Amino acid sequence: MENGLVTGDGTKVLTVEEYDKFIQAIPESKRAIFEINTITGLRYVELQRLYDKPPERSSWNRDLARWSLKAGIIPKVGNRTSRKTIESWMLKSGIPEIEIYSRQGHDPITSLKHYQSLSFTDYEMRDIEKRLIEWGILRRRI
Repeated sequence: MENGLVTGDGTKVLTVEEYDKFIQAIPESKRAIFEINTITGLRYVELQRLYDKPPERSSWNRDLARWSLKAGIIPKVGNRTSRKTIESWMLKSGIPEIEIYSRQGHDPITSLKHYQSLSFTDYEMRDIEKRLIEWGILRRRI
């Protein structure tokens, strides 16, 4: 499944469909790490602090590449994909930038403009909003 959703620095941003396929490609023992990394938007180094024996960054990157191949995701998922995916989903769902800055540990000088050029279809946006609601990040629209 080739998809051109990449940031200016070449980081892959997942759609919900790709996220679900990718999760299924991850062995159950490692799945929670990727899910927590995405939902929280933590940097991988921050996530490593939560585990007694977390995968080294280099082995985690090899695993992500292998699981990308297994899931048929091109370009491959990298260690920044989780953070960039959740940030782009939040921004495109209309969450104010200041909330994203605060949640993600950015300062207001940090720009989220590199996400502005990403274009999700209406169908993908419905999936994104539904997932963000499920994760408690976005409130249900009335």
